Amino acid sequence: MKKALISAAAAAALLGAAGVAQAQVTAYGLFDISVGKSVTGDSTGNDVGLHSGGDGGASEGNSTTRFGIKGSVDVGSGIKANFNYQAGITGAGATNGKTTGTDGDSKDDNLQLFNRQAWGGLSGGFGEFRFGQQDSVPFQTFIGLDYNGASNGVSAAYFAGSEWLQLSRQSNSLQYISPAMGGLTVQVGYTMDSAANDYKSATDDNEDKKNVVSAGATYVAGPLTLAAAFQGQSTKDDDKSTKDFDETAPYMGFGAQYDFGAFKLKADYHKVDTRSSINAGVVTTVAGGWSLGAQYSIGNDKSRVSNTTDDVKTTAYELFVNKEVLKNVYGYAEIGGAKTDADTLWFGDDSDSATGFAVGMILVF
Repeated sequence: MKKALISAAAAAALLGAAGVAQAQVTAYGLFDISVGKSVTGDSTGNDVGLHSGGDGGASEGNSTTRFGIKGSVDVGSGIKANFNYQAGITGAGATNGKTTGTDGDSKDDNLQLFNRQAWGGLSGGFGEFRFGQQDSVPFQTFIGLDYNGASNGVSAAYFAGSEWLQLSRQSNSLQYISPAMGGLTVQVGYTMDSAANDYKSATDDNEDKKNVVSAGATYVAGPLTLAAAFQGQSTKDDDKSTKDFDETAPYMGFGAQYDFGAFKLKADYHKVDTRSSINAGVVTTVAGGWSLGAQYSIGNDKSRVSNTTDDVKTTAYELFVNKEVLKNVYGYAEIGGAKTDADTLWFGDDSDSATGFAVGMILVF
């Protein structure tokens, strides 16, 4: 990371605050390059290729290639003003990915410069407040329990439909993160329904939308970690399109991890009405300092939304190995697959399974 002191005028422009003497700003980023194809790519018949992380709508490689700037200013009384702006980058140099608004719809990010993070806030002994586009509370609560960092290309939890990954990013979100209190950290969020209007035309109907409240908690006691999260839905009324799924039902998730020393073991469960998933994983360090792990997920979808005639069961797995081979340079290899017993978002009429893999390098700066 490269740090620099910028002038008062530049700091004021970035933070929207007058009278700032100086701000410490960090330029940071990540570059992921790999050979392979994702589970999604395999299901659509793509060939093996060379990718920058984030190609294919952020579905290739392990991590999304990104660039960002973040910083903080001491504003007195032990309080700091903070900001973070981050953009995902494709191999062609364009911004990439999708943002999920409070209505659950995917929004095209290609017109957004900072399409991953764009928030400002205050922090101090009271904790931290943030407002803007940022990761959802459920995502922040459970990402630490995914041993492969929610891989773009082979994430077992994602392809099994785990809801904490579907609720990945929100705009117009106000969040509070508490300081650690005896091992307990609490986070709450409030996302305004105006976020659903960010990309809407004047003719779009938003009368059935509402503000979204979320909460998460993580408790660490020695080798034991416990996590739980909740998030309401932005939909006011169920449209009754299927009697097997209530659109207004909230998300709930629970998880636990135990560090045995030689290895870590985790399990977590997630549910939205008649959709549920369970994930399990293990990771250890082998000779040479390589991290070796495996994760397995089972998703059950009885909503009759993605498939109107059958319940859908999906199983997915991933195996991975990675290591910091040079300073701030990580090598990795991963393989994963998913199998379903009915037509879903990921698989068409001609296929009920797909496999993806990647061998690559991540440079962090």
